[in-house]
Amino acid sequence: MKKIALIGSKSIGSRELLASRAPHYAAELLPLDVSAVRYIDDVWPAAMFIRAESAAALAAIGTERLCACSAQGGMVIHILLDTPAPETEKQLSDAGIAVFSAPENHETAVITALAERLRTAPEALAPPERMLIVDDDAVELRRLRSLLSDHYRVTVVCSAIDALKFLERHTPDLILLDYSMPVCTGTTLISLLKSQDKYAAIPVFFLTGAGESSSATVLECARNGASGCILKSATLREILTSLNRYRKNSGERRRPCTIPPAR
Repeated sequence: MKKIALIGSKSIGSRELLASRAPHYAAELLPLDVSAVRYIDDVWPAAMFIRAESAAALAAIGTERLCACSAQGGMVIHILLDTPAPETEKQLSDAGIAVFSAPENHETAVITALAERLRTAPEALAPPERMLIVDDDAVELRRLRSLLSDHYRVTVVCSAIDALKFLERHTPDLILLDYSMPVCTGTTLISLLKSQDKYAAIPVFFLTGAGESSSATVLECARNGASGCILKSATLREILTSLNRYRKNSGERRRPCTIPPAR
């Protein structure tokens, strides 16, 4: 069942209202603090209702994070501000977030509007894919997360052990895996993943350096079950093109990522 996060709600009847208006969704009550941020990142709810006393109170989550959630798609966000804040409201509204101000609006009305939005276009909302990136190079991890976070829900880890710990709790839609890592190499990790049914179907793309892009390396990656190879020097456009090509060739029905224009 899809989730709705009720963050900072002040009405004891909000959850019951959503249950009656949006019966195919499960509402979760959360405080407006860091626990809400963890919930958003882990669960990626279909929708959020946030009540905040002021624009400053939204800092617990962050307006940039909220705008990013809306921009990535797959999340309907309605915010009720007890104190109007025109500049913040415009920033959020420009990102596709519905913002309401008290006292002209009250919590029941805003939640009812949220439920109606979910009712009229529920299937159009699909959360962005979750990507796990595994690389022992912290600089490369930061670069890739910065490049791809507008297109995927990105989690980065710096070792095979950390990757396995993450996979115990989450199932990513695809994995970018460093070909050359110390202790447990990329080929060792992919062999382990492909040998277990619960991981075998996850597409894995090897990240290779300039000296690892020979046809022999590509062939070895394929033999180990990789879905493809991506050069670490690749641009965002090149990475997304490779991933979209894989989707097309494998018959995946997921929505392809939008390719940025060439410069």
